[in-house]
Amino acid sequence: MGKENNNWGWIIGLIIAAIASGIAIDQYNKKKIAESERDAIQDDYMTLLEQYMNKQGELPKGILDQLEHLKSVYKKLDPKIERELNKVISLIKTDLPETAIEKLTNIIENLVAEKLISDGEYSSKKKCPSLFKMLERAKEKAWIGKNEFHFTMFLKEERNEEAHEIAVEFGENWKIASFLGGIEIIYSLSK
Repeated sequence: MGKENNNWGWIIGLIIAAIASGIAIDQYNKKKIAESERDAIQDDYMTLLEQYMNKQGELPKGILDQLEHLKSVYKKLDPKIERELNKVISLIKTDLPETAIEKLTNIIENLVAEKLISDGEYSSKKKCPSLFKMLERAKEKAWIGKNEFHFTMFLKEERNEEAHEIAVEFGENWKIASFLGGIEIIYSLSK
């Protein structure tokens, strides 16, 4: 009787081992299928992202529309700024967005300098301090808000990089953010 119980123990052990092996194999197969599906989704996502980025050789039309509107606003306020905005638009259309960002930042710098001069703080643009100092002053005078001030630091860095390095390229999202932020700052300074 002892051997029969011992055989049953072995048989039950083998059955449990077989079931456990089956479950483990099933889990392994499910994991492999899930990984395969994840990889396929990731490949599809990367393909879509690549297609999107290829289409992004151009900035969204909304940016050009906003620049055109800003240009029409400055046609009445300051024809020089209108001409500069026209250059920004032209640079974007000729696929030179980094140079356009540099030009947009220069417009901001000139607007702040003109406001400081008209406010009596400086007698000429040559007497104005660095862009950073002027932007700090614009924030103190509430011509731009705290967030706009922080964003101008980003634009200033981009402008410096574009002005001092060869063949600078910014990521598509940074280009879009730069134009949108720059446009918003120019609207604030026009008030």
